[in-house]
Amino acid sequence: MAGTEYGRGGLYKRPYGTGWRWCGQIRYKDESGKWRNTKKALTTAEGEPILTDADTNDAEGNRVQTTRNIRAARRALESWRAEVEGTPTGGQQQVADYIRADLKVREGNLQPSSLRRNRDYIPIIEKGLEGVAMRDLTTKRVRQWVQDMRSRGLAQSTIKTAYSILNTVCNRAAENGDIAASPCTHGILRQDMPKALTLEEAEATKPNALDTEGIRRANGLLDATTNGRLRVGARLALVCGLRAGEVCGLRWRDVNAEGGTIAIRAAIGRGEGGTYAKVTKTASSMRTVPTPPALAAELEAWRAAQMAKWERLADGQRGEVTAFEACYVVGYADGRHMTPHALGNAWVRLAAKGDADGPLMGTRGRVCTFHDLRHTFATHAIASGANVRTVAALMGHADASTTLRIYTDALPEQSRATMAEVGEILAAGSSWAEGAETATKGDC
Repeated sequence: MAGTEYGRGGLYKRPYGTGWRWCGQIRYKDESGKWRNTKKALTTAEGEPILTDADTNDAEGNRVQTTRNIRAARRALESWRAEVEGTPTGGQQQVADYIRADLKVREGNLQPSSLRRNRDYIPIIEKGLEGVAMRDLTTKRVRQWVQDMRSRGLAQSTIKTAYSILNTVCNRAAENGDIAASPCTHGILRQDMPKALTLEEAEATKPNALDTEGIRRANGLLDATTNGRLRVGARLALVCGLRAGEVCGLRWRDVNAEGGTIAIRAAIGRGEGGTYAKVTKTASSMRTVPTPPALAAELEAWRAAQMAKWERLADGQRGEVTAFEACYVVGYADGRHMTPHALGNAWVRLAAKGDADGPLMGTRGRVCTFHDLRHTFATHAIASGANVRTVAALMGHADASTTLRIYTDALPEQSRATMAEVGEILAAGSSWAEGAETATKGDC
């Protein structure tokens, strides 16, 4: 309808089910020059009806208009008007509405778990940007929004994730021509995003891996537990560096007993409708990991026990049950998977209870979580001299720099051993080194 002359439009209500909903109308001239109206029931960016209440009368009989959800109705009317006039609508939408609409467009290209996470973050993004249209979003406004999140005490990871989502959407809006350029600049990342300001904050960002004694205690706890799924699942994380979702997504057809390997091809994710099987986090996360002999033997024993349960269930109804090879390693005989949340909680309960020496703590002084078992694998692999690229491939990292950045902090005992070895070399010929040697002999 581009080129048509338009007049004023407006909002009105009409019955909807047992209540009322907002509708809009736009006036325009037809080809004969006669004014006409076009009407539409208004919806949110997700296609949901915008509901309201019926108007009432006061004690004197005067009409009192109820305005519930009128702002949302006005935004929807503005977007519809821009659409029928043939002009871009995106820049006129408020930031949160634009993000919702963008996610709806991208539904088919996002994993349900990623879609759910992004939608869960919309209220966090919206707070501080209420009433701001995409076309009015400036770098200064984004900076203020970041500072507002920091002043509210949100975690660093929360702020960075919210900013990342907004940054992605702003880049897409600029590519679509809805805004002139993205207001999320590199300067904001360098200057305004939260950084560790105290020793405690810095320590909290480092892997909470187990030291050598912690590994011994962890294996003792796993040997003693009667929860077979927890025992096998935790060992896969500790010995092979698997994520919780990858552990829960591992099927028996992915376990090569003869070759001594496991193939990581899928994971269990969580979408808006619950947990589901999905492809791995990234393409690089699809990998083949060797299994040490002790773990391979434990997997075979667990396989035999699980197969016995499956055979009892399948007896007389083999055509109605999931084939054993398609069953999950830490799942159930009927083909159901264990959820990463349940696996992680089971491990934390075990670690928090601990043993005679107390709870199982990591090197950062926190109770060891399930993901810390993965950190333990990588930390000890690098500390033992393994090639960083090899460790990155085993971990499923897309870039070895990620592995290097996270795990360069050596274990305490490894640091001491390194300093003892290097210190002796670097102190050669110094008077203080000779003095230290003399003092050591005197003490003996």
